Amino acid sequence: MEFSIYRMKQVLKGETDKRVSEEAARALGDQMDEHGIEIASRAKEYAEEAGRKTVRAVDIRKALRG
Repeated sequence: MEFSIYRMKQVLKGETDKRVSEEAARALGDQMDEHGIEIASRAKEYAEEAGRKTVRAVDIRKALRG
């Protein structure tokens, strides 16, 4: 999944109130993509451990905790 540069610029600008380079927006998107994949993978494991085929919000929260 790729995040748009435009959206990443909006996120950064909203948090920093600074101008944002395309390079910075791309770097944030890349990191969010990597982190999201890790979270999704762990959440899938939690769902499987619970005997479910559906990943639920509780699995995402567990994955975020560690």
